[in-house]
Amino acid sequence: MRKRNRRGKPHSIAKLSVEELLVRGERLLQQNNFKEAVANFKQLVKLEGDKWHEQLISAYLSRARELANKAMFKEAVIIWNNADGLRSDPLPSAEVISWMLNAKQFDKALTLFFKNERQISKQNPGHWEIIGELVALKLLIEPSAIRSCIPNGSPWIKHHDAAN
Repeated sequence: MRKRNRRGKPHSIAKLSVEELLVRGERLLQQNNFKEAVANFKQLVKLEGDKWHEQLISAYLSRARELANKAMFKEAVIIWNNADGLRSDPLPSAEVISWMLNAKQFDKALTLFFKNERQISKQNPGHWEIIGELVALKLLIEPSAIRSCIPNGSPWIKHHDAAN
């Protein structure tokens, strides 16, 4: 559902100038209205190209966090994927992996986790430890669900096999 202006009519961002879109987008971000900010910055990218990608990525990530805070993890991952698709370098983080795990997207979460384990552990060691515990717990409870995602020779597999 689109936001309505003071007269009850939907906003038409297609009619706004680049300057108006920029001011509106920044205001929407400050007001934590991330869904509308995404639409606003998409329009800027449509009009001006790559120049506004960083603002669009920022709006996407803020929207994803907003959804995750509402325990809407599957939706948060979808929005994060939109932001990640705009970048030349991926945006792996423990935060995103935890969303994927909560959304029961174990293959994606573990693939991202093991692909970026060192980088993620440096970003936020506390998050990494929590994810590590979740991986270990999932491996103990339901090994068949995640074993294929873990690289051969990984300490995770060795510890699991030794525990059994």
